[in-house]
Parts: sequence; C-alpha cells; structure tokens
Amino acid sequence: SHFTKPAPAAGGTTSTPKATAGTSQTGSSTAGGTTATTTTGNTGSGSASGTTATGNTGSGSASGTAATGSTGAAAASATTAKGLDVSHYQTLTQSSFNLMKRQGYSFVILKATEGTGYTDSKFYTYYKYARNAGLSVHAYHMIGNSTTAPAQHIAEAKHFYQVLAQTKASTGYAFTGYAFEDIEPTGTNSITTTWWANAAPACAGYFLNEMQALGQAKVGIYAGYFNWKSYLEGHTDTWPGNTKIWLARYNTTLGTNADVWQYTETGTIDGITGHFDLDISYDPDF
Repeated sequence: SHFTKPAPAAGGTTSTPKATAGTSQTGSSTAGGTTATTTTGNTGSGSASGTTATGNTGSGSASGTAATGSTGAAAASATTAKGLDVSHYQTLTQSSFNLMKRQGYSFVILKATEGTGYTDSKFYTYYKYARNAGLSVHAYHMIGNSTTAPAQHIAEAKHFYQVLAQTKASTGYAFTGYAFEDIEPTGTNSITTTWWANAAPACAGYFLNEMQALGQAKVGIYAGYFNWKSYLEGHTDTWPGNTKIWLARYNTTLGTNADVWQYTETGTIDGITGHFDLDISYDPDF
C-alpha cells in the first residue's frame, strides 16, 4: 500500500507484519499490521497473524523459513537486495538516504505521479538525494482512473513519462530505473471488483505499452498478492514481455514468483522517523 503511515520514534525496535495466507486486504492498512481483522482492498492478503519477526526491519530480516527464490522468507541474501519505497508522506533529508545506504539498502522506489496531472512534490528532491547516496532508484505511478477507455491509460503513461524525462534537468541525474504502474484502489480512482475481473489486464497493457512506445523500456506493475493471483496472473499476454512484477504481501513468505516483494508497510529504519514500505528484490537489475 502506498498511503501515509503514522510515525514511530526514530531508531526504535521494529517488527515485521505476518500475514495469514488467503486473507485479502484492499485499501490502506492501519499501522502496526498485527490485528486479527481483515480489510478489503489494495495489498492482497496483507492481514497479520500473531507471529512476530526477529531482528528489525532496518536489516530487512523476518522470521520464518530460509528464502528460496522469490517464494522464500523476507531475508536479504547474496541473491536478493533490500529496498524501500517512499513518497512525500515521508519527511526525509540527504542524511536519511545516506543512512539507508549504510544500513544495507541498495534500492528505493519513489512515487512520481498519479493520474494525468499530479506529480509528487518530493519526487525530484528524493531522486537526487537517493542517487547522491549511491542507491539504485526506480519510480511508480498511481493509477488515477479505472475507466476502460484506452485513451485514459495512455494519457496517464504520457504524464508519467514526461515527469521521468525531466529528471536529468531537475536533478542532474538521468532516470535509469524501472517505471511501475501501481494498480490499487485509492478512494478516487473507482476501482471495483468488476473492473479487476473484466478490464484490469487490458488497462495495464495500454499503460505499459505506451510507456515503451515513448522510450521507457524498463516497465513493471505493482499490485497486491490477492489481486495478482485473482485477476492479473495468466492474463498478461498484451503486456511487454519484460514487465517486472512487484507484489505486496505482508507475510513470512510471498508464495508466488515475483521480481520484487513488498513485505511490510510498517517497517522502520534506525535513525529515521516514520514508517516505511520495505521490499526485497530477486532481480539483479535492482
């Protein structure tokens, strides 16, 4: 989920939410992630069970069985990379990104745009800070409208691309990462179960193919585990063949193949105030 998180004290101990497989969650979750109730919405099966994580989320580790490919536990290894995703909801400085790098994070995914006109107010600032710190930087666009009309999704892709194309002029660094479309309900984009079932794969295809036509070769999709398994997986024939898959599931195991796994939305990093979405990448490009 890519919505605001309440802020804990900087440098506190952390826990990684655990999910019971099969429960579904759409909409943004409450902080802490360890309630027994389930909500419906955007992050797939993201409700938490009573088990707790060892260590802290600053180290990107979680209790559970050892990782085996993209279906293993949330623990960074020689074949995985630790990362996080942020937006203007987090208040960060250059020192924040330097701390991330020192604590073993190697990539960050920044919110860039939403709909056909919104640009995240911190995108360029955080992009420059992250590149200065030596992090690999990627970006995401929040779907703004769930109409089935191709023109809407093409227009959103054009807006996203134009913002990314200005990165060099705005920061001194060209955009070289992956560009993800974030498909989840926001309360304003009118995503419904009917849309998921009947239109989501095609609409994503319009967006992704337009991005590549414009010149952004590296593209991907973000979705919750439940929505991926229920509506998108197996229906990607109109998508570019190199589309990366970034899934949210707050659990000790992802339980399916993906390139990036967002395994908590309530992680903390020593020395930085706030909650963070933490990720594990199984892709060497990250």
